Amino acid sequence: MEKTNSTFVRPLRWLGTGMLLLAAWVLSMSNVQAQGSGCGCAEVNVTLDADSCQFALTHANLGLGAGCEGLTVRVVDNYPANGNIIDCPGYWTYGLFNGNTLVCWGKVRAEDKSGPLFLEFDTQCDEETLDVPDDTYIDDNGFMHYTEARFLCTNVEQIYNVEATWKDRAHDFFAGAPIFGDACDNETHPSGTLNEITCQCNTTLKATDQIRYLLCDETHRRDRDGYQVWAEIKRTFTATDCYGNTTQGYQIIELVRPSGRELYGEIRELLGSLEEACDDEYRPHCGESDADAADRRHRDRNCCGEIDYILDLACLVEGNKCVAPSAADMVAHFKKLLVIDNPFDCNDEYSYTLFPGATAPSGEIYQQLACNYSFDVRIVNEFAVCNGGKKVLVKLSYFDWCNPERSLEHCAYVLLKWYDNEAPEFEDISKVPPGEEDNNEVSVGPMDCTAAFFIDKLGLEQYFGLKITDNCDANPTVSVVRMQRWGLKYVYGIPVTTENEWHDETYQVMVMNGRPLVLGLAPGKYRFELESFDHCYNKECYDLYFCVVDKIAPVMKCDDQLNITLSNSQGSGYGQGYPAVGTGIYGYARVMARDVDEGSWDNCGLDRIKIRRSYDADCQADFIAKGYDWDNNGKIEAGKDGIDENRDGSLSANEKFESVTRNGVATVMTPWLDFAEFFCCDLGNKVIVELGGWDKAVDCNGDPRPNFNYCWSEQLIEDKVIPTYILPWPVTIKCTDRAYLEGLLAAAGNANGWDVTSTEYKNFVEKVLTDKGGVQNVLVTMSGNDCKNTVVNAKITTDLHCEAGEVKVTYTYTKTTSKGTVTNTIGSVVITVQPVHEYNIMFPADQEGDCVNLRDTANVIDGGELSCDVLAVNVTDKRYNGATLNGAPVAECYKIFRTFTVINWCQYDERCGEPMQWAVVVPRDPNNNGTNWNDGGGVNVLVRDANMDKTEEIYYEDEDGNVAYPNDAVNWANKGGKTVSNDDKRQPDFQQHANTPATATTATSALRSCSRSTSSYTTRYVQWCLIRLRSRSIRTRTTATRA
Repeated sequence: MEKTNSTFVRPLRWLGTGMLLLAAWVLSMSNVQAQGSGCGCAEVNVTLDADSCQFALTHANLGLGAGCEGLTVRVVDNYPANGNIIDCPGYWTYGLFNGNTLVCWGKVRAEDKSGPLFLEFDTQCDEETLDVPDDTYIDDNGFMHYTEARFLCTNVEQIYNVEATWKDRAHDFFAGAPIFGDACDNETHPSGTLNEITCQCNTTLKATDQIRYLLCDETHRRDRDGYQVWAEIKRTFTATDCYGNTTQGYQIIELVRPSGRELYGEIRELLGSLEEACDDEYRPHCGESDADAADRRHRDRNCCGEIDYILDLACLVEGNKCVAPSAADMVAHFKKLLVIDNPFDCNDEYSYTLFPGATAPSGEIYQQLACNYSFDVRIVNEFAVCNGGKKVLVKLSYFDWCNPERSLEHCAYVLLKWYDNEAPEFEDISKVPPGEEDNNEVSVGPMDCTAAFFIDKLGLEQYFGLKITDNCDANPTVSVVRMQRWGLKYVYGIPVTTENEWHDETYQVMVMNGRPLVLGLAPGKYRFELESFDHCYNKECYDLYFCVVDKIAPVMKCDDQLNITLSNSQGSGYGQGYPAVGTGIYGYARVMARDVDEGSWDNCGLDRIKIRRSYDADCQADFIAKGYDWDNNGKIEAGKDGIDENRDGSLSANEKFESVTRNGVATVMTPWLDFAEFFCCDLGNKVIVELGGWDKAVDCNGDPRPNFNYCWSEQLIEDKVIPTYILPWPVTIKCTDRAYLEGLLAAAGNANGWDVTSTEYKNFVEKVLTDKGGVQNVLVTMSGNDCKNTVVNAKITTDLHCEAGEVKVTYTYTKTTSKGTVTNTIGSVVITVQPVHEYNIMFPADQEGDCVNLRDTANVIDGGELSCDVLAVNVTDKRYNGATLNGAPVAECYKIFRTFTVINWCQYDERCGEPMQWAVVVPRDPNNNGTNWNDGGGVNVLVRDANMDKTEEIYYEDEDGNVAYPNDAVNWANKGGKTVSNDDKRQPDFQQHANTPATATTATSALRSCSRSTSSYTTRYVQWCLIRLRSRSIRTRTTATRA
């Protein structure tokens, strides 16, 4: 056969290798000739395998003869890679190849003539309805073995010809569905995992139902597990593939009814559950034994003949037990309760009823059971009971139309009750946590330490939150039948038990305003057994556990006349730091709780009282100094700091500062302590003082749970301590103490005085006192200035004459109080200024000369005041003219007798009269050598007061340097040199003579009231006078000008 070029349709999906091979074929088509007529290509028809949808195209299928054995068959289909295998129905091209050389092309028609394959049966329903093993199959008659389904006969309409029952797995009556698969379907093809297999032949499924109702005899014969087949549905499934090939199989769905025995059993089980659901009437009550309760039930069953069940109908239908309906209505209610669960629906939502009219709750569906059954309830007897209630005895029976001769074998006698059979209820509305019922508390009274309460219905609710109610009786009665207390049992005051136990007690009960009142219950745990009855004598009992505790807060009384004044610290002198060194406190007050208490008390005994005060941030440093800074962070913080009063190493709530809010204002309060402390920072402020009290109350377990109360007042903190002081002692200085004297004079210049803490006071006054009297000679504050609210002023006044006399320091204090300032004089200190009389005088010698060269200039040389003196010189002359002859002088021209009188104004007192009468006459020749008056040397007078006894020593010195006291010798040669003596600290005007013996001459006065204060020195021509007077009065220093 000659091969020619041709055109063909390329398959939809090609494998890479197949395309390459095909390309090779195409390239060789025009060059290859048929080898012989026995190896040609023809069109053939084949049928695909039913299980694999494949066909192997072989030499035999193609009718190839001898000589073609070496040729290869290759089919161009959806999967050409597998050579001669046809994978899907279709009209395909095949080729014969000798190696890679094309021999010829041919056509093959592959057909699928097999119906879909039955693979499995799918179900999601209850096993009781569908129990399908894995080995389901379709027999030759088309019956699908092991696919039977069972449903209750009441559900025929929900199943018959309802497509969802085999399509929707979630349907209430899903009966299952077969799963078919075609070999040529791309999903079930044996090689379907290969993407190239795309037969795309899907299978469709349909179903048809046929129903058959069984006759009674057949129904009874087909009884399995207590359910009889009442009807059956034959459901035929037809599966069709895309080529029209079909496969059929049918399923049998049984619609069953309970057998008579099964139905009776279900009814009895239902009645038993109804009886048990409302069975409270026959539970043991008030200590009743189980046997006694069972006996009551037995009596009720035998009250009206044999009774199978006793139903509390009012309870079951939640009716009003106080008003009983008619017997017919009670029967109607009873019928609605007869509902039995449908065991065959897939989702357990269906139930069947024996009578119509029952209303299904949400989510459930009721259907009446018929299926050749009928049911009846007949009233046998009727009884009236308490307060209009009823008991109705009924007979429940059924009739089976398929088995009428045995229908009367099964019935039940049921006693229907509708009356008040509910006992009163004790409802705990106290909100006491579960398990702590014995902690229901009632408090003792405020006057003594015992409790009293009413034990009627109202009292139990009021005191214990125990509410007693009854469904029909608005006022059930209640009584206490037993009283017990927990603890040791005593007989005549002697304990007869060693451990705590419940033991009977008797307490007085009195009637007050028609109500029972129990009295005299001391703190502790109690158990009262209560009974309550309604008007139908339904009784309920209750064990009331409670404990009597003390909930009455103490009565706190504060002293409203309390005065708080800051006490004085130990004395400290001005100039020292405050507080006084070594004391650690100043301006301090401690108020004890007992000082504030004014008769606080508690009904069961006061345990302790404490005091606290409001805290001011201005007092932080004081509280820190007193040890209140618990965490030592340098500040006081509420909730963190305080005092460990009990020394347990931690702070309790009462030992801490606490922030409280009153009238919207937050106030920090100090810890509760035995005392409250006050400082200078509180002075003049109103401080809140609280007195707190705790009693000895305990809780139900005997653990302390004290009641607390407090009283408070606002206290003005004052300093009422009168200032007291110790004055410095008097001191004495000399007028030669120039620095001291000038300072005192400067201080006296301030007419208002000086604050004793000022620099001026310390430098001008205090320095004199301490230098002359010692470092302790200061003004010492003994009291009244602990808060530095007192100012001490020192006023300095002087009474001095020639800088000698008295300086008076007068101290006054001014204290600031809450009511103003108070000023008082403390006292005065006198500083005595002693006078010092030391000075030098030189009296000149006689002079002689002619009238031409003699100048009249001789005068006293005032050597100077060495201390505090003011010297004045008076010169008086008496002139004597010489003799004359005939009017002419025959002797000297003239002579002058000159007297020098030196007076010390600082010693002069005019009360002593003429100064001359007290004059000290200076000898013209102290050493009696006859030279001083005419040798030009004159006489030096040195006045000294070596021992400062106000009696001066007078020393004379002539030109020989002889003086009475060696240390005051004066060198005449250096009389004008003003050289300072090496030994004399008074700085005399004349230099001392060394190693010159002398004798001191001391002038004394017989008139002690007017000491000599004037000296005179007299020559033959001149007299010198020195007047010395002692001062009698203190005068202001005046400066005298020398005459």
